[in-house]
Amino acid sequence: MVITEQNIIDVELAINNLVLQKEKLVFDKKDNELKNATLRNQVRSGGKIHDVKYKKICDQQIVLRKDTFAIEKAISELTIQIMNKSTFKDQLRMEFNKQKGVNIKQKLIDVRDHYINFASDKSRVASMRSMGAEFAEKVESLIKKL
Repeated sequence: MVITEQNIIDVELAINNLVLQKEKLVFDKKDNELKNATLRNQVRSGGKIHDVKYKKICDQQIVLRKDTFAIEKAISELTIQIMNKSTFKDQLRMEFNKQKGVNIKQKLIDVRDHYINFASDKSRVASMRSMGAEFAEKVESLIKKL
């Protein structure tokens, strides 16, 4: 199968759609929690409540809890789908790069050069410059092994 950039973009769009669905469910869950808190406050601060009204409030709380649980279940299913699609996207990206013939050695050389420039920048904190130099040395050893 030939993988194109469009395939990867399509998977990213699918992931974004799932994220939007998840955000809507999170909002719905917060709404249910707010309603449940309001009902709980009616029981606590209402003073003496008639039995019928108390039973009605308890029934509403049960319904809200069931709805909230269903929403949480849907959120977890969407989270799993998002993770699976993200993994698939990463696999597509790696396969696409393999097809494209990415030159790993050249990429490492570019990274090394970037961190050498970073280490030589006098406007940086000394500890950051030394860390950049140390990283550039480690990348250099990887380049030599290739």
